[in-house]
Amino acid sequence: MIRYINSEGKEYKFYDARVRATSGNFHKHAWTPETSKRKIGETVQGFEKDAAEYEITFTVRGALEDRKTFLDEMQDAFETDVLLERPGRIYFGDYYIDGFVTSSETKTSDIAVYYSQNKVKLYCPRPIWTKENPYTFHSYGVSSSDNKRYPGRYPHRYANGMNNTYIQNHHFTDANFTLVIYGPVVNPQVIIGDKSYLVNIVLEQGERLEIDSRTRTVTKISKNGEQVNAFHNREKGKKFFKKIPPGRQKVVWSGKFDWDLVIYEERSEPRWSGWKQR
Repeated sequence: MIRYINSEGKEYKFYDARVRATSGNFHKHAWTPETSKRKIGETVQGFEKDAAEYEITFTVRGALEDRKTFLDEMQDAFETDVLLERPGRIYFGDYYIDGFVTSSETKTSDIAVYYSQNKVKLYCPRPIWTKENPYTFHSYGVSSSDNKRYPGRYPHRYANGMNNTYIQNHHFTDANFTLVIYGPVVNPQVIIGDKSYLVNIVLEQGERLEIDSRTRTVTKISKNGEQVNAFHNREKGKKFFKKIPPGRQKVVWSGKFDWDLVIYEERSEPRWSGWKQR
């Protein structure tokens, strides 16, 4: 399934009876080695990757006026992202990448004269495809789901006191994460694997704390949405934002507060396995 969600939340699905992606390729990438010259050959000091660009062609079906309306709306959504300098998000199955549609060309389809064809170029400044693997932990248990917090919707393992359970990083390498802790709680601590995430802070009912390893930020969010930098409340240490290792990781916490964990599987290309064309 290929779909696009612009920065204002407008969604366009490119796999239904009206519109479908008919050409293009997300499965390409290139690493550039950073090297220094040696007498014989070179020494590799690292690798870097440039921003990604993709060209995708969509075929639009239906009555002429309906096609015109759809194309106008979609182009407005693309332009909104560029003018606001806020990226949209394109999905390939469970994976997404953020970017901007920087060029567009519409003409009669190559498939049939009564179809329209729109070829766009997608510019992605951060060339990383991401799949989110979320876990929800309650003061009485834990569940893994595809959705946001909906207590009681999923099966749980019950807990009391210091709770021992496990999460799984299915990626082949260490993974970034977002950890969200919900009040009320004082000085919350979560241990994942061999890493402790302790923040010396008071959270009231309706407040939450967000720890993001990608941006290396710790943020307290009040009931009214006000955000306060809590970086200096964290347990001191260079490895506070340590990524989660691959495989099964033991989780320990007091069992007295709710929290969410999102593990980010980040790749140069979206996985083929698990994807279905509709």
